[in-house]
Amino acid sequence: LALVFAASNLLRDSGVPCMPAPPLGNRSVAGACSEITAFVANITPPLPDEVLLPLLNSVTDFTYKWSDDIVKLISEYVSLRADGGSLGATEQKLRNREFLLNFRFSEVVAGEGPWRAPLATAEYAISRDGADTDFEPAQQLRRLFRNLQIACLLSLFYFCGLRPSEVRSFLSKNELWRCGGGLASCLEVRFSTDGLLELFFVNGMVSKGRDAPTPEQWLVGCRPAGSTWLPPAVKALEVLEKLREPWRLELGDGPLVMFMSNPRGIALSAASLSHPSSSQLLRSCRLFIREEVNLAGLPDVSKAGEDLREYRRTKGATITPRHGRKSFSAFILESKGSAVEAVRRHFKHFNDAVTEAAYYAPIHRLRQHEKSEGYAASVQFFASVVRGKKVVGRMASLVHKYFSGDEWTTLSTTGEIHRKVESVIRLHRIRVFFSDHTNCLITARPLDSECRKADGVSKTGWLWDEPNTKVRTPSMCAGCGCNAMDISHLPFWEARATIPIVNSSNREDWVMAARVKQAKAVVKAIKDKLKEGCS
Repeated sequence: LALVFAASNLLRDSGVPCMPAPPLGNRSVAGACSEITAFVANITPPLPDEVLLPLLNSVTDFTYKWSDDIVKLISEYVSLRADGGSLGATEQKLRNREFLLNFRFSEVVAGEGPWRAPLATAEYAISRDGADTDFEPAQQLRRLFRNLQIACLLSLFYFCGLRPSEVRSFLSKNELWRCGGGLASCLEVRFSTDGLLELFFVNGMVSKGRDAPTPEQWLVGCRPAGSTWLPPAVKALEVLEKLREPWRLELGDGPLVMFMSNPRGIALSAASLSHPSSSQLLRSCRLFIREEVNLAGLPDVSKAGEDLREYRRTKGATITPRHGRKSFSAFILESKGSAVEAVRRHFKHFNDAVTEAAYYAPIHRLRQHEKSEGYAASVQFFASVVRGKKVVGRMASLVHKYFSGDEWTTLSTTGEIHRKVESVIRLHRIRVFFSDHTNCLITARPLDSECRKADGVSKTGWLWDEPNTKVRTPSMCAGCGCNAMDISHLPFWEARATIPIVNSSNREDWVMAARVKQAKAVVKAIKDKLKEGCS
């Protein structure tokens, strides 16, 4: 019990956001243990995929597709307001309003029209305090400014796992911005050791768990050398720099992230801009999610078994910037559990224990274990092919061709075969998906997957390397380009081949007759293959 309390204090002192450990006092050990359980359960979980993907889609739409229009409109509007000329106050107000109403947003995709309608004379929206109200054109522009800013910040939280305090420490330097070729002035660009990649590092300060703020760097993106594409976080930092442009001379060098502190409309001078507090960031993030992320269609439970009802009921009000750090680490560590050391360095933790305790929760390790079991079964399958197991199906020729070469025949022991097979499938990231009727090798040939094409919704490509269990059927798998069957599937197809057909002219029986015919062909193929040698 003392070790658990010590561990909780270590988490607190190392900068991981969590509740303080409950003191034991005069309570029983059982009571203290129940409080510890509540303490551990309170750690912020990563967002479910069903919530995270719509959020990130909205974020990237703002930063990549719509940011140019918003930046242009704000810059021109601030310049117009500053140039009052000989007009009176009322005339200036009418002119500025007319300018906003006449602005036309650009087409993101040619032929599909502007990405949004022009600003309206009054727009029904959600005000800062959560109440519904009608916004004037200037207020609508202010909302666009705020939402674009928040989209940039969410990009840094969710694509890089940065803390709000770390993002708030990023500085803008006018001289570096002018000569930086469009890159944010807080960035440094280096090349990988082989010269093939450009690496983007951002400079900031870490204060969590430190006696005083400490300068640090984070890797926030990379791209092939010579490419002009900007990674999401790098693009977000560029947009934040552009949003400062109308007030850059007045602001001088200073914090990159600046919120408008005037109660209404767009800030006319730098005096109406201020460095945001953590509470302002949280409130603005919640408004962005409520206005720009549609969670109304969420099911009750995610594919991973997570409860989604609260996200749907609150319209995302329970989502915080802190979820970004957890979602980022969960994606990395679920993809590759051995990356704990890399995540620790990126998060600036003192040791791996802190990272594992707060960012690699047992439920995610359990998922990783489930995947590792499938990985071990895949190794066993290919090792049995090396030892002579016969496989039929459209993948069979490739499997036999690859695993029967000279480099395999020289292996004498089972251990040698398993080690070599393991190295091959780890290198090529091949996994077999097992079922009663077939073995699916979609990871080796995803473009030929029939179940990924079947419903017209699922996409086919190298990123979609798991079978679509919603639509796939044994008949579909039997003719799929990812199919590889062996003797273990013979009982399924033999049972299917003996289904009685009452009336072959009836449509239902006609379909069943086609299935029986296919099953008999599969049974014959497997038995013919077995006659060639070892099973």
